[in-house]
Amino acid sequence: MAAALQQGRSQLGDSIRQRSAEEHAKTMLERARWAAAAFANYDRDRTLKIAHAVADAGFAKAGHYGDWAVKETGFGVAEHKKIKNELCSRGIYEHYKDELFVGKRIDYDSKIVEIARPAGVDGLFQDHVRAADAQRHPDQPASPGQGLLRRCGEDDA
Repeated sequence: MAAALQQGRSQLGDSIRQRSAEEHAKTMLERARWAAAAFANYDRDRTLKIAHAVADAGFAKAGHYGDWAVKETGFGVAEHKKIKNELCSRGIYEHYKDELFVGKRIDYDSKIVEIARPAGVDGLFQDHVRAADAQRHPDQPASPGQGLLRRCGEDDA
């Protein structure tokens, strides 16, 4: 009887934590959509200035987030995650800084018009959501339609 009661408490606690995580994810998505809408009106210089500041901040905290990821998940090597975080902050900024991500570019000789279009918020989360689902529900196959975001009521995710 005591074991059943403890198991019921554990399941209730897991349910509350899961609901809280889903509410947090939904709030973060709403904020990201708001930010994406604001960015849509920025010019190239303003966008690059913000992206550079974000890359520098990520680089500065690369070790902190590497340690945190290993502590939270129990997977990986913190030093390796630090290197990955460094490459995924300044490295990604350096790689994409010359790309067209605002406005348009016209090549008159080739008769080509390139129009920048935001990638959107939802696509960024799909891989992470599938990985989180696989950890939480290892007995269920991870498919594109079975994400945390969809369970949060985000039909357009």
